[in-house]
Amino acid sequence: MRGRTIKLSAARRLVGDLMRFSIGVPRVTVQRQMNRGARQKARMSQSSSPYWTVIFLKGNALVSQG
Repeated sequence: MRGRTIKLSAARRLVGDLMRFSIGVPRVTVQRQMNRGARQKARMSQSSSPYWTVIFLKGNALVSQG
């Protein structure tokens, strides 16, 4: 190897490792529109509404069960 070697920071090494390991992972982008009106009303009617993250996580779990 020619040139000068430099040490990489831990964060930079992590990014490099993630990029190397993701080579075999397929990359697909899926886009879909959703009508959230009814869900928004139900969510707002509760005194303590759940986070959207929890709602989407639950939805993904139900869909993946199949």
